[in-house]
Amino acid sequence: MDTVWEVFHGQSLKEIVDQAHQDMPAPYHASQVSVQYLNKEWVVTVLGELDKEELS
Repeated sequence: MDTVWEVFHGQSLKEIVDQAHQDMPAPYHASQVSVQYLNKEWVVTVLGELDKEELS
């Protein structure tokens, strides 16, 4: 399975999560999301995977 990961950070958790979903490269889908609060800002790490159908 092919995977990518993206990291987003900022002050508004809602905006970061929205951005993470919008900026996931096509045809990947978010399979895991990790959220941390570090140094007074939110850090969201998203692991994206290809669907099995996309690999064929």
